[in-house]
This record gives sequence, C-alpha cells and structure tokens, in this order.
Amino acid sequence: MSISVHDSPGLVFWKIALSPVIVLEHMTQIVRHTVGNFLPAPKDQFDHGNNASTVMLIPGFTQGSGSMSQIGKALSEKHNVVYVGNLSWYTANVKALTAQILEKYRAVQKNEKNHDISLVGHSFGGVLGVVLLSDTPDVRMNQLITVGTPHDKVPLATLVPGIPAIQELEEDIYRSRPKIQKRQLNRFTTIAAGNDIIVPTDSQHGKFAPISSKIPTQHEVWDEYGHLCFLDSKGAKRIVKLLD
Repeated sequence: MSISVHDSPGLVFWKIALSPVIVLEHMTQIVRHTVGNFLPAPKDQFDHGNNASTVMLIPGFTQGSGSMSQIGKALSEKHNVVYVGNLSWYTANVKALTAQILEKYRAVQKNEKNHDISLVGHSFGGVLGVVLLSDTPDVRMNQLITVGTPHDKVPLATLVPGIPAIQELEEDIYRSRPKIQKRQLNRFTTIAAGNDIIVPTDSQHGKFAPISSKIPTQHEVWDEYGHLCFLDSKGAKRIVKLLD
C-alpha cells in the first residue's frame, strides 16, 4: 500500500491506519537506524585496489553511515566501499551537507587514483547525490543509484520543522539547478518502494531530477519494500546487482 503525493491528508491517514504491520516495521527500523547516527561510521574498504570500482554510500535523513553497512558488506565482495560518514543532518543546509560528501569524493579520487566511482544514496542521501553532481560540474560518476529518494517536492517540513535541509526539500530543492551532463554520469537509476509510508512512491521517480536526456536512466519499483527495507541484506544484494 503506497502513499501518493496526490493523496488527501484523510486518505494518507487511512492508508497508514490500515497498515499497522507496515507502520511497525518502519518504526522499528527508524529507531535502529537513527541510533546508528550516533555511532562511529564503518571503516572504508579498499580491499580490491585501484583496478576495482569504488562505491560511495550516502545514508538517509537522521541516519548514520552504519545504516548502509549491509549494502557495504554486499558490495565489498567486488568493489571498494566508501562511507561518507555521519552527516550533520540536524543543523546543516543542503550546501553544507554536499560539501561534506564532496570532501570525501576528492579524497578518494586523489588518494586512490580511482576514477571509476559510483554513488548509492538512500532517501535524502540520493537527493544529496543529485545536488552534488548538479552543483559541481567537474565531479564524475559511473553510476548514481537513488533508493527511496524524494525527487519531487514533498511536504515534510511540517513533520520535522526547523531542519534547514528538509525546508529546502519542501521548497523544491531541484528548482533552477543546472542539469547533470553526460560527461559527468554514465547511468542514473532510481529505486522506489511500493510500500513506502514515509516518501510517496510516485515522488521517487527520477523524472523530477535535473538529469540530461542523454544519460541512460532506469526506474524500478520494488513493491514488497518499505522505505528502510532496502537496507537489509536482501535489498543490499539486489542493489549490488545493478552495479555489477
């Protein structure tokens, strides 16, 4: 049962009320991943050297990099894995958040001399990946995969007031941003959750993102998944297949 950006508040209420199992599942994972925001980020893994591709992982709003550990574990069998670290979700605006990610990107590119870099962003982490590429023309990525990401304007600021980045999202974060060009990105993939009660499923479609029409794009809907269920071992393995 998915929630649409076109649903009335009353319909949203009843969809949630009639889905107690989904709500319980989401709340359990929200608590688990939020706690992870206060724990040290997992260590980067460069077990495959400069000849292997590197995948950077960006967690979602309020989450620490530890929430991406299952994806990182699955990826580490073939890829180098980089965690962007725990972001300043509660105090930073989008520009400051992307600056943290850009710093990590520059370090990887310089120290590992690895130019085959892809990025996987969960929820708001996917938004930051898009903004990073849009605002920084010299950044190059092989693939950008967004998972459960609100690419369309989503009215979340009323639920979590006073958070600068969330306010920007509600005000249409992509408005007037330059398009990401083919020279910057080889492929763009969005994965939407069919049972998402946090981000409307239809807002997760990549057509809202500032992506050049010359870049190959792919949009998938995983009907059996909720917003945070992508981050379990089963979801991680499916995401890895998109990068292989």
